[in-house]
Amino acid sequence: MAPVTSSSTFDAALAIGNEIVTSSGHIVSLDTILNAGQRSGLQILIGAASISMFSALALLFILAVAASKTFRQPSENRFMRTHVIAYFVSLLFCDVISATGSLMNGTWVSQSAVSLGQICTAQGALKNTGNVGSAMWSMVIAIHTFCLLVLKWRSSDRVLYVTLGLVWAFIALVVFVGPTLIQSMGAKGPYYGVAGYWCWITDSYGLQRFFMEYFWMFLSALTSIVLYTSVFLSLRGNLVVQGWKIGFQGSAQNVNGNASGLAMGKIHASHMIL
Repeated sequence: MAPVTSSSTFDAALAIGNEIVTSSGHIVSLDTILNAGQRSGLQILIGAASISMFSALALLFILAVAASKTFRQPSENRFMRTHVIAYFVSLLFCDVISATGSLMNGTWVSQSAVSLGQICTAQGALKNTGNVGSAMWSMVIAIHTFCLLVLKWRSSDRVLYVTLGLVWAFIALVVFVGPTLIQSMGAKGPYYGVAGYWCWITDSYGLQRFFMEYFWMFLSALTSIVLYTSVFLSLRGNLVVQGWKIGFQGSAQNVNGNASGLAMGKIHASHMIL
């Protein structure tokens, strides 16, 4: 075993093949050699990421054009007349960030190996940003839709600006607290580094992997299921809201009292959201 030059990342570490053992005993992978099958798998991911990025950018362009055409019209006639559009645009930006991180797999395919370095760190940060951001904005949209359609609460522009600022600040905090604060608290090696066939939060930070990414994805999925189910039941007439009281009735009472009530409720809902 040959000693490795001590640094802020590898404190008194030892090199064993393509791995580093830190002074705290954590193993840090320096690279992962990719075989032909693994490279093919990454190429499929790159193709999917390309489609995702193109779709997100195209939709952002369409939204921008539609918004610019109605910008000077009265507020009720504007394309972006509700807050959900701003939240949706934020979600699309996170999709672009996530796709960018996946496209960086092209570097590993060309090298036939995933190696530690600046590109690796950047990919880990981008993937973390995109995944957490997509989860957060999906949850925000679900909460906004529930408040609008079930609780009949219309948020003010101040709420919009505060929400945008707080959520983006939270995403930035989650992404930067790892390599700046958590990494400096122990000799575990780099926070963002080689993690299998790409770069992400390394194996040494298993707990952080969960709470800095997976937790928010699971929370977003659970929140969306509960809230969108509530929206459906509300439009169907099973869920009744009166002031601060929320009740449930077995027989659906459609908003118009007939078979077309649910369809009319959906049309009304789309007008409220968009």
